[in-house]
Amino acid sequence: MLICVATNVKASYKFKNSIAFWGNVINENGSTEITSYKFHAYALMDNGRFQEAVNELLPIAQGLNFGYSEVNYALGSAFMLNKDYANAAKIFEIIVQTRQMLIPQVYANIILAMHFSNNEEKANYYFNEFMKTTNLDNTAANAYINNFNNFINTQREIDLSRPKTV
Repeated sequence: MLICVATNVKASYKFKNSIAFWGNVINENGSTEITSYKFHAYALMDNGRFQEAVNELLPIAQGLNFGYSEVNYALGSAFMLNKDYANAAKIFEIIVQTRQMLIPQVYANIILAMHFSNNEEKANYYFNEFMKTTNLDNTAANAYINNFNNFINTQREIDLSRPKTV
């Protein structure tokens, strides 16, 4: 079993974006590994199938009581790509409040999710926390958030214009 798992992980490096590969790992091998589901969800997102990624990750995150930062981040990202800002804000707020993953991308996501959910008070609060955490001034912090927003929009456009894979 250990050899099989090691082989799958080693072989998967080239195929992290393959829906079919991760689907096989999950379905045919009876995998219950969170990593398999996470990579499968990212493959779905890479192919513009944002709601499917949400559907795959949400029960896992709930089953883990939203205590696994990488699943939460992937779920929040799927919500963001799906323009479900209210749920994205909830997930990223869990990440920040439980101090699971305090990286600039999490703050950028929560700021944008709060902004697009029309919660400017919390968006401003998290913007100030972002500046404290990153030691950026107002101009640099705004530039980072704007660039991150452009990145998300570009991902949406690229993903939606690609032919869908199985």
